[in-house]
Amino acid sequence: MTETDVKTAVLHRKIAEHMDTETADALIERLPPDWEQLVTKTDLARLGADLGGKITALAAAMESMEGRLERRAARDLRTVLFAFAGFALAVMGMFTTILVAGVPAAG
Repeated sequence: MTETDVKTAVLHRKIAEHMDTETADALIERLPPDWEQLVTKTDLARLGADLGGKITALAAAMESMEGRLERRAARDLRTVLFAFAGFALAVMGMFTTILVAGVPAAG
């Protein structure tokens, strides 16, 4: 018998002394198989603090990324607008040349 089995048997006997054997059996059956797998309030508090820190860091990273994306979108929009303005000026220049110089006669 392992040390855990001995402790469980002693616990069963003490419960049976204060209650009955059937109740002791029911309680012992519901004990976790490995006490090391139980989570304590302290464990949960540490996990909460760790997750809180990670969420805060993630939020900061997302805000930083949002700022970079906004700057990039603004730069890209300016590039497109300048390209469109250049195209529009070229077309206007072409029409101005045609209006001033006239269209050469065919043939």
